Amino acid sequence: MEVDIRNSVLKLADLMLSQPGSIEFTYIRQGAEFLALFEDLSFSETLPNLIELKKELFLMVAEDLAMGGMALKTSSIGLKYSNHEIKTFISPFGSSDSGNVVFSITIRQVAAFKNWRKVEEIEFTNEQLNAGIYYLTHELSKVEARIRRDAKAV
Repeated sequence: MEVDIRNSVLKLADLMLSQPGSIEFTYIRQGAEFLALFEDLSFSETLPNLIELKKELFLMVAEDLAMGGMALKTSSIGLKYSNHEIKTFISPFGSSDSGNVVFSITIRQVAAFKNWRKVEEIEFTNEQLNAGIYYLTHELSKVEARIRRDAKAV
């Protein structure tokens, strides 16, 4: 049976918004120990569609984690500002892209450093993957709250 990860993550994010008492903070902490999020706050209010792009990025990375974190094993994934537009990027560890990183998701440096030279051998535990998805879902719920708040203001 194939699970629709995007839809499941969106439903869980909605549940987190509607029933904040149901949030499992232990999983959020474990996910935050596994994944690192970076955001350049100087871009956060000035770029159009940044919130919607962050939502799509969270969903994309959650899908990657559901498939074993194949992209995150070797790369950081995020949004960059280049040539007057925001673009999604996947950048292998140790490389540099043109443009300014606005937002990125990667495995924490400790895990990345330990596994940097032995890419073929990297295997994340199910606990790490699940905690990472839960953490991203919690972050997505914050983005969803912002999208809804902005929609009401219009």
